[in-house]
Amino acid sequence: MADAAGLENRCDSAPNHNSPNNLTHTPDSALADCLALLRPVRPDLARVVERWDALPEAVRSRLLALVESNE
Repeated sequence: MADAAGLENRCDSAPNHNSPNNLTHTPDSALADCLALLRPVRPDLARVVERWDALPEAVRSRLLALVESNE
């Protein structure tokens, strides 16, 4: 699947967080790095991602159903 314009995978060009020089990198900091790249081009999507864990399960399920219905 092609990425939308402006949403090319730029996480690969981010600093190498697996290098021995970056021992404090966590999945949360990887998400923060990707959100920092996403926020300028898709601020609405970044807000959903940032708040995903706080959303009730029913809301997350409905959002996923909406996305899947548009495939």
